[in-house]
Amino acid sequence: MQIIPPPHWKSITTDLEKELAVLLIGPDFLPRQGESIASDFYTHLKEHLANDETHFFSSEGMFLFDSAVSKVDAQAEAETFYNSLLVDETVLKHIAELPFPLIISVNPDLLLTQFFSKRQLNFQFDYFSSKDKATPSNITKPTAASPLIYNLFGSIKDEESLVLDFDDMFEVLKNLFADFGVPKLVNDVLVKAKTYVFIGFQFDKWYTQLLLRYVNKNTNRLSNAKKNLATKTVISDENTRVFFQEQFNLTIYGGDWKFLQDLHTEYATSKKLRSLLNPISDRAAFVRRLVQFNNIEAALERLEEYAEDLSVAERDELTIYKATFHAWLNESSEGTTTKENLDIKIARVRKGVLDLTQKLP
Repeated sequence: MQIIPPPHWKSITTDLEKELAVLLIGPDFLPRQGESIASDFYTHLKEHLANDETHFFSSEGMFLFDSAVSKVDAQAEAETFYNSLLVDETVLKHIAELPFPLIISVNPDLLLTQFFSKRQLNFQFDYFSSKDKATPSNITKPTAASPLIYNLFGSIKDEESLVLDFDDMFEVLKNLFADFGVPKLVNDVLVKAKTYVFIGFQFDKWYTQLLLRYVNKNTNRLSNAKKNLATKTVISDENTRVFFQEQFNLTIYGGDWKFLQDLHTEYATSKKLRSLLNPISDRAAFVRRLVQFNNIEAALERLEEYAEDLSVAERDELTIYKATFHAWLNESSEGTTTKENLDIKIARVRKGVLDLTQKLP
């Protein structure tokens, strides 16, 4: 049996400090009752959709829908299912405190974004979709100070973006390997990264192997020099483990959370963790999340609903921010103002909305 070498913590923590490390979150990051999170979702669909003839291939974690209506029904159920899942807050805290500039998830949930919002962290969120998105991407370069949480397999807030069947997976992979649809800023981080930390991936799945190849790129060439470190992952077959070690420089550190815990401890010993503020109310966190999703209009509308909990002066501020936002919309469509002035105006609105969220009980 192969002896797993201990992690080279100095190299890993240095890459993390220099913003050269990327975190990737797989299906087994989420709590499950059955053999996979996909099989749990299948059970959920059977319990909540009457006369559903959907087929599920457990070996691939993929669905086969008997009709377009069945697929639409499943897409609509995804938000309810994923919102019912709870991840240990200690795990979320460890991830939030480690200064990864980019976190890529193949799950469509919003658990990390909810935690980041509740702890008042500055972050960005975006997701991949092979369809047109209602809100276009508007992200800046991912950094430790402004990390990006990127859902590669869609978002539960955009049902058509979800990856449920083979056609969905084909569309994602086709776009990935053509470098189409994923923001260039995301690709830039992947190219420059030297360390990738995988949590909860099933490497025996063919599409996971293609994903591993995708992230390990260096101007479109496989770079076997990069470090791929996996945890919450088990590969029982020794030959398979050796293949991944040789082909992808992948080292697997067990099926539990120990590697993540040790990484957090090692980084805290010699480096500065990302600071978390005290939790804010769920309502305040929700408004902050809308701002981070670049949905300023919805954030203002939600603040309007909560206005009775604001002081008179704060309600006046809200009115000013709404007027400024609508002026920004008009000026953007008419092209009467420079981009620099538009950016300043919307930045003031964003900051004002975030400040007001702190006033919400």
